[in-house]
Amino acid sequence: FYTALIYQALEDKVNMYAQYDKALELVNDQSMIKRWAILKSVSDSYQKDKEFDNAIKYYEQYLACKPDLNSDDYEGIAKIYSKYADNSEDAQKPELIGKAVEAYRTMGEKFPIQAIYAAYQCATMNNKLDPNMTKSLAKPDYEKVVSLLEGKADRDKSENTILKYSLHYLMSNAFLIGKNKSLAKEYANKILEIDPEYAPAQQIRDLK
Repeated sequence: FYTALIYQALEDKVNMYAQYDKALELVNDQSMIKRWAILKSVSDSYQKDKEFDNAIKYYEQYLACKPDLNSDDYEGIAKIYSKYADNSEDAQKPELIGKAVEAYRTMGEKFPIQAIYAAYQCATMNNKLDPNMTKSLAKPDYEKVVSLLEGKADRDKSENTILKYSLHYLMSNAFLIGKNKSLAKEYANKILEIDPEYAPAQQIRDLK
């Protein structure tokens, strides 16, 4: 394993992957380094090389054998699918982004404390597929973010930012797609409660 890391530092990928393979053959339950740690390193290396199919293959093995998975582990696979989508042909993007969304949804379900963040990331992923909002793909998840955050009394700065941009989407969607000026104004006023100087919301608020 350590030899693989040395080859990685030397940018000798052939020997690096060969040593990773050997480490995976030798590792057992008594090994100081655990199988899941090696699998994660292999996946990270393939992801860095933009060999996403192999990155996913090894990451799935990592998830299968690591005890006590945390929210970062689920986000890890979502990020691989997201980067894969960014580097793929348009025809592949819906399936890959769908896999990223699925991973974030699982994260939000298994770790309720991450529900807001997971919903926001799902919305962000769907925005990649529908940047002009014509299908309103991101709308349900942005609505979920707003429903979870709007009544929270002790929001921090990052939560206010997430809420503001979620409301921005809903305001724009209501005005441009739904042709509902009054609803757009409602969202604008909610944004201005968070950020009174937010110009897009001021423009919608001041519409006649």
